[in-house]
Amino acid sequence: MPLDRLSRLAKSLLLNAKLWDASKPVAKRVKENRLSMFNAPVDHVAGTSR
Repeated sequence: MPLDRLSRLAKSLLLNAKLWDASKPVAKRVKENRLSMFNAPVDHVAGTSR
């Protein structure tokens, strides 16, 4: 029984690691977008309104 529980835990950890790796680029892109919006809000607004 403990072995079964351990393997299940390992599988869920592996899945979480895969999901985390998949979400990293998205989080990076969001952070960059926020930074660019903060650094140049006027340019950003002008770019979206055109």
